Amino acid sequence: MANRYEVGEKDTRPWGTWEVIAGGENYAVKRIVVSPGARLSLQKHQHREEHWIVVEGEGVVTRDDERIPVKTGVAVHLPLHCVHRVENPGKVDLVFIEVQRGDPLDEDDIERLEDDYGRAPAGEGSSAPAGAPSGFAGVTALVMDFDGVFTDDRVLVDQDGREAVFASRSDGMGLERLRKLTSIRTLILSKEPNPVVSARGAKLKIEVLQGIDDKLPELDRWLAANGLTREQTVYIGNDVNDLECLRAVGFPVAPADARTEAKAAARFVTTALGGRGALRELCERLIADHVPTVSDQAPTRYAAAS
Repeated sequence: MANRYEVGEKDTRPWGTWEVIAGGENYAVKRIVVSPGARLSLQKHQHREEHWIVVEGEGVVTRDDERIPVKTGVAVHLPLHCVHRVENPGKVDLVFIEVQRGDPLDEDDIERLEDDYGRAPAGEGSSAPAGAPSGFAGVTALVMDFDGVFTDDRVLVDQDGREAVFASRSDGMGLERLRKLTSIRTLILSKEPNPVVSARGAKLKIEVLQGIDDKLPELDRWLAANGLTREQTVYIGNDVNDLECLRAVGFPVAPADARTEAKAAARFVTTALGGRGALRELCERLIADHVPTVSDQAPTRYAAAS
């Protein structure tokens, strides 16, 4: 069967969401929502053509050498093999209906030419080999939010009001390897004051700043005190209070299950979830770009998305 999508199928991507709302043997109809400030990858397809109809908001469509402003009611046709992308420079969601026709129809038919989120050049299932450069070679600092990055963003509260969280031993191993194999400075920068943050930082030999409501000024102070720059810093965060830092640094990163706004601001989105391997994946990427001869690194997969 040419159409591998199912009606009702949906997914969240670094730039927003899509949902299949109709389909047949050789066509599929998606409702696509692009978050404010986000854009899809610059891409082309080998097996399908597309027709986009804007139903809410405004944006800009790239089609080969054209840049086409679009708004509600405007339609754009994308022939087979044309290079294209859509971006949303506005402050509200851009929503459009995408009609695909071709054989086959699935997420594998994506050839990415440029991507803001560090994803693979092809579709679902593509992976970067162990030790492959991932664009982190200039990094000198790694700054991490705690909740939703070290943890899965849940909290356990007992009958006496005591709190506990889940953390990943694999993430801890990744951070230990990063410390031993590179000279990258590390910091936990957390909004919530919690003894578990201090305990985790002490165990992993990572500096901790917590109880910080306004993170960016504190980040700048720490960078200046250590002779570091925003441009050479990785910041990984999962929520809206991380947006200022994500937008300020040279290497913004978000876990796979981060808020849509955080993923839209990220240059790289992990395939692993927060508290469940996201930090390990990031650390292995950093190690690969700083210590290319490391042989015991396991491959990690980029998130695939259109």
